[in-house]
Amino acid sequence: MLTKAVPSRTLHYGAGGGGIGREIEEAMYEIKAKIVVPSASQKAAKTESSIKLCPALFRFLKGIGEPLSAQPTAHDTKNTNHATLITTTVTCLMNSTKFNTVPTFSNTYIVLRILTTVGSTLSMTAHFVSKRAVIGFGTHLMPPLTILGPSHVGSRSILFSYVFLGFPTRRKLVELSKTNQATLEELDRLSSGSRLGTGVTVRSHCVIYENVELSDEVELGHNVLIREGTVVGTKTKIGTGTVVDGHSIIGDDSNIQSGVYIPIGTRIGNRVFIGPRAVITNDKYPPSKRIVETVIEDDAVIGANSTIVAGVRIGKRAVVAAGAVVTKDVDPDTVVAGVPARPIMKREEYEARKKLYEESGSTVLK
Repeated sequence: MLTKAVPSRTLHYGAGGGGIGREIEEAMYEIKAKIVVPSASQKAAKTESSIKLCPALFRFLKGIGEPLSAQPTAHDTKNTNHATLITTTVTCLMNSTKFNTVPTFSNTYIVLRILTTVGSTLSMTAHFVSKRAVIGFGTHLMPPLTILGPSHVGSRSILFSYVFLGFPTRRKLVELSKTNQATLEELDRLSSGSRLGTGVTVRSHCVIYENVELSDEVELGHNVLIREGTVVGTKTKIGTGTVVDGHSIIGDDSNIQSGVYIPIGTRIGNRVFIGPRAVITNDKYPPSKRIVETVIEDDAVIGANSTIVAGVRIGKRAVVAAGAVVTKDVDPDTVVAGVPARPIMKREEYEARKKLYEESGSTVLK
């Protein structure tokens, strides 16, 4: 039986809390020498409750399959799809420890120690986390941030301060402006949420609209804007200040540098490199009523400050030199440069020159 005080790991949230983090947060309302879940009268009298497992932790254990006979509440049966690691760990704990139907502090402390030991470091101090959101195990949410709607954030992800996830579309905002009810609660109700995979990193001040999907291990720099209907493939990196204006597809393992503009209707393949400040367009005679698709195929390289004119297709393994303005399709394995861009060599020669360049001197990267 533990006798000394347990270090405080109080977790707070603002207007809402979601998923597993909310359950743990409620369970760990106050950890000193005991788990305390004060009632309104206890708060007024500044007294502590008895040493018992709080209802939220009951629900948490119930949600991962622990058949406890005592059920303090019956209305909350959510959160049934938690991480396998927690499930396995707590199952082993229950098999090796005789849990009483009337739980004691020692049982509670063991569970919380397990959560700490296996790395559950959910920081739920948030400006607003929707009650409909699902937050994966081991995910860090750095306050303050906003998560709207039934957004899903996979395990072991990191969302830094001032991230906005699940931002409603312009159409919804226009309708909302007519009602004079532009509150976070109303935005939360309107949002369809977004989906982030496992191990995703979203740095400060990123805005991710609803109906966006970021696959596993996607990494965003600061101030990235990704609008609705966009899908980003596994392990793709998107640099600081980049704008993805919606309804676009970006493949796996691509590297999009800082300040790139990607308009509606763009398709970018796998392992594509796009240099800083490159601009892709989707309207040949702006502003027109016709938006066209612009395509960059697998393994292409787009140099810094280049411009890809609307409707152009950059072929597989093609290279666009820095500052080029591409007005026509580029054949696969072709390197183009200039204004307007014209072929200057094949990819094979480009790779040979790159190898000589790499071998000719040292690099600042260690």
